[in-house]
Amino acid sequence: MVPSKPMEDGPVTSDSTTRYVRVSEIAPMLGISVSTWWAWAAAGKTPAAIKLSPGVTVWDYTEVMAFIRARKIAPAAN
Repeated sequence: MVPSKPMEDGPVTSDSTTRYVRVSEIAPMLGISVSTWWAWAAAGKTPAAIKLSPGVTVWDYTEVMAFIRARKIAPAAN
């Protein structure tokens, strides 16, 4: 499944059930910097990334939201 182009004010979408978000959308949701998200991703602490091209990486929106909810329940679990 190949995602379509990004929407101007929202996440990348491929169909009506799958949404993708980029790091620039994720970091503000968590109140962290983009570099912190990348460090967590490199350490395996985030959901799996989806590499669309050499310069474009996205994450499944549903997985990111589950990750955020889990951090709110256990904020000390960095």
